[in-house]
Amino acid sequence: MTPTPDLKPLSDAELTRLNAWLAADLPDGLSTAERLSRLRKIQRDERVLGIHHQGQLVAAAVVDWATDPVHLESIVVNRAHRRQQWGRSLLNALLARSHAMGAHGIRLTVRRSQAATIAFYTALNAQPGRVRPQYYPDDDGLEMWIASHPTAR
Repeated sequence: MTPTPDLKPLSDAELTRLNAWLAADLPDGLSTAERLSRLRKIQRDERVLGIHHQGQLVAAAVVDWATDPVHLESIVVNRAHRRQQWGRSLLNALLARSHAMGAHGIRLTVRRSQAATIAFYTALNAQPGRVRPQYYPDDDGLEMWIASHPTAR
C-alpha cells in the first residue's frame, strides 16, 4: 500500500519527538535543548513539516523554502515506520509543494559514505552533483538535486 501524505506543520509535542529522532539518526553536535530551540524557531516559517498516519507523526522534514531550488536540510522517518514508503511519500509531497511554489526542484547534501541514503534519493530521480570535501566533521558531502514536476514518482 502506498501511503497518502498529509503534509502539515508539527505541533510542539511533535517537534520534541522529531528532536529525539534527529539526535538518534542525524547527530549534529547540538544539545537536545539547542536543537529543540532551533526547531521551534524555524517552525514559525513552516520549515518543519511532517506526514501523519492514523493521527501519528511518521516522517518529518526540515526545509528552506526561501531558496530555488528548495533546500532539504533533514528528512527522518520514525524507525517503526521505515521501509513502508513514508520517506518517498514525504519527499513527493515536498516536491509537489516546491513545484506549486514555482521552484525548480529540491537540493540536498548527504554524507558521501551513506550508500543507502544515496540509493534512496537516486531511486527518486535525484542527480548527483559535486562532492564537498569535509562538509561534515567526519565525512565529505555529496550534493544532490531532484527536479520538481507535477507527476508522481
